[in-house]
Amino acid sequence: LRSTLTICRIRTACGLEGVGGVTQYSVCEFDATTATHLTRHLAPRLLGQDPFLIEEIMASLTSDVYPDAPHANAAVDIALWDLLGRASGLPLYCLLGGSRTSLPVQWSSPSFESVREYLAWCDEALDEGCRRLKIHGFMNFSKDRELVVAIRRHVDEYMRGKELTDQVYLALDCECKFYSFDEAKRMATLLGSLEYEWFEAPLPDRDFEAYADLTRRSEIDILPGGNSVMDLQSFTDGCKRRCWSRARFDVTVCGGITAARKFFAVAEAHGLRTEIQSWGHTLTAAANLHVTLGLGARLGSTHFELAVPKEIYEVGMLDTIKSTPVSNVEEGGGGVALGEPVVHAPNSEGLGGLGVRVDWLAMEELAFYNERVSTSDRPGAVLGAQEGVGSVTSRL
Repeated sequence: LRSTLTICRIRTACGLEGVGGVTQYSVCEFDATTATHLTRHLAPRLLGQDPFLIEEIMASLTSDVYPDAPHANAAVDIALWDLLGRASGLPLYCLLGGSRTSLPVQWSSPSFESVREYLAWCDEALDEGCRRLKIHGFMNFSKDRELVVAIRRHVDEYMRGKELTDQVYLALDCECKFYSFDEAKRMATLLGSLEYEWFEAPLPDRDFEAYADLTRRSEIDILPGGNSVMDLQSFTDGCKRRCWSRARFDVTVCGGITAARKFFAVAEAHGLRTEIQSWGHTLTAAANLHVTLGLGARLGSTHFELAVPKEIYEVGMLDTIKSTPVSNVEEGGGGVALGEPVVHAPNSEGLGGLGVRVDWLAMEELAFYNERVSTSDRPGAVLGAQEGVGSVTSRL
């Protein structure tokens, strides 16, 4: 897959700035669809508006542009929240409520060609102190069945060999499209017997009827992929039907932080824990991390999903999200082992907002699309609070 990062950069007449980034994936070419939608349809409508009236701005964008483009909306929305955070001098998670300050890390595997490679990856994660591993398998039922058994045995042997008693949480992610319902049911039974924590994306996200049936039949927690249910009405319907054991979405997919707050409230109202997806570039991960830390002291995410290998998703950044090992019980909180890696919200140099800085020279070298819309591009336009909106789309 080709990974494309689209960045929305908003500057105001008084010198404030906000940045939002969304990560997308395509097979053939790097994708500029989000960037062109942003600069041609959304950016002109932002000029002259008050950047602090985020709810009003986002409501106008989603009602006046059809069809809706959640990724483009998210890039704008996150940039506005980043700007608000920088202006106030506060990290976003504090503005959102500040439900906690850190989260344990879940290593999320790439797909490998052999069981041996998966086991070596598990060893690397465990050596780093990680106790939460999510496996992206072969996407083939027969091969995945052998893989999950091999991983459970290997992890248990590793822990016994090191004389460690920490619990290791395992999960399987099947990317929504490779199993039949019967295969998903059989895999759920197997994973439950192996004491995996959850089974993610066994079916297409929008197959609500099948998900509800599978969730009712399964002892293991069933989660959606979190990439396809992009509107609040459908998400609410899925929660009402009890399609999932835990809800899942990505801030950059559902339309941004403004939308994510509503998604989270809906899940909480239906008694569902929300496991926010955070895979992607640093700008994408930072937005998801702040929302995860800001919301849900009672039914919030149990961990932060860290894309591995990390270096691919850190390009073009001066600051990235780093994990540190827990050094005492108080820091780790309940259920986190000593030495287990945790993440805190980034806040480079007291920046506020997302708390991460972009290396614009490096990013522009990677860019294949770069466009700016400003008041100077619109003769006769009134210079309002928002002076310019730029979009940079980069290859990762």
